[in-house]
Amino acid sequence: MFVLFNELVISNNLENIFDDLLSVEEVKTHKPHPNVYNIPVKKYKIEKNRFIYLSANTWDVSAAGNFGFNAVWVN
Repeated sequence: MFVLFNELVISNNLENIFDDLLSVEEVKTHKPHPNVYNIPVKKYKIEKNRFIYLSANTWDVSAAGNFGFNAVWVN
């Protein structure tokens, strides 16, 4: 599935827009599992309280906040 994710980005000419792409395929689970939120922590070796997580989904903001991110809900 990770290959499909990259193929979607490329086929829509978006590969030059993003510096990096992260996928739940790396941890083989989905949000709100903590392993998903831990992907950027491990990759960038930055403490989780230094991240800001933005989402329009209240459940996602709640889960990210419970994980330790600074979470912002965007209405």
